[in-house]
Amino acid sequence: MIVEPLRMGSDRPEMNKSTTYVEVLIETSTSWGRQLITGISEFARTQTDWQLGIYPAGRSEKLRLKNNWLGQGVIARVNSPELARDIQEAGVPAVNVSAYTYGLPDIPQVTANEKILGELAAGHLMNCGLTEFAYYGPSDRPGYEDRAGEGFQKAVANRGFTCHVKQRDPNTTEQRVRKGKVESSLSQWLQLLPRPVGLFTWSDIQAFRVIEACRDTDRIVPDDIAVISGETDELMASLASPSISSVDPGPSGIGYEAAFLLSRMIAGKPPEHAVRQVPPKGIIERGSTSVVSVDNPYVAQAMAFIRKNVSKKLGVQEISDHVGVSRRMLEEHFRKHLDRSPAAEVRRCRIDHAKHLILTTNKSLAEIGAACGYEFPETFTRAFSRETNETPMQYRTTARLRRINEPPKERL
Repeated sequence: MIVEPLRMGSDRPEMNKSTTYVEVLIETSTSWGRQLITGISEFARTQTDWQLGIYPAGRSEKLRLKNNWLGQGVIARVNSPELARDIQEAGVPAVNVSAYTYGLPDIPQVTANEKILGELAAGHLMNCGLTEFAYYGPSDRPGYEDRAGEGFQKAVANRGFTCHVKQRDPNTTEQRVRKGKVESSLSQWLQLLPRPVGLFTWSDIQAFRVIEACRDTDRIVPDDIAVISGETDELMASLASPSISSVDPGPSGIGYEAAFLLSRMIAGKPPEHAVRQVPPKGIIERGSTSVVSVDNPYVAQAMAFIRKNVSKKLGVQEISDHVGVSRRMLEEHFRKHLDRSPAAEVRRCRIDHAKHLILTTNKSLAEIGAACGYEFPETFTRAFSRETNETPMQYRTTARLRRINEPPKERL
């Protein structure tokens, strides 16, 4: 089904010259699309003259722009060459918020930094103590480069581990999924994976399917297969059992940045780069990765205790007392199985928690330090700087402003 905008176009009798009309060609049926639109609307509220053209659309619908559309700008998920041609023929400033490269470099792109997204997913699974990994990737699609899978596999390989890879079967239909029939090849592949294994896939919908496929086999999530997604869909994450851990790519921030870029283009300022990639916000840990997979009961118990008490000022002696072994023995077990000390694990967990709070809350840095077990702000700043080479303030500032820019790649 082809959907055409109804709010603006050649059939509009009059255009108010003092109003900036911006067409938003993004599906509203997905959590990703709605969050993109939320970010765009947040920017639009900062402008006195913007009017957005937004209308309901499903993921499978082909969004198009009217031939004689009258407006000043477009923000779209340019996921087809036809839509790219529509926008180019309209001759108005436009920004692409999809990972597809249609229209580059004429239509600049603002999207998630999927390479870092994949690296974060790998790091999270490694921090669970896993040493076996798998990636369930999308089927090959024209105009799309799977950077998330590339980042995940490279991060795993850099640590000397093996990654088992499967691409989604393009013949799997939504009708079969709705009837509860999971992809048979997926179930077979999951049964062949070593146990325990950490699995990354690109969306919560696919993570949901992986968990359902595990349910139809003898694989238990997260004990046998810990699952993390590269996209955050609150509904899908909560429907799964266990709930789905994910990397938060921050789609509302992407939408805001796209709208900001479009406003500059409408004002006659060309984009500095054809591609602007926004770093993800961090990890949202839920039930599908709530596992500490270390082949040593003392280390596993200690790691679970550290995570549970990440907001406290935790000492190694307290950890060893909880586990029931001497401090020296606990140190030896950690060195053997994790190649780091219990104190280093405490620091890592506290700093990871601090990063998450810095990126996802408006708490003061003093409040964040206290929430991560640091009694004094100065102590928190020194510890954070040692681990990241940035002060907490620098990290907050650069994380919000940093944009990793790449030259446009020629589409095959």
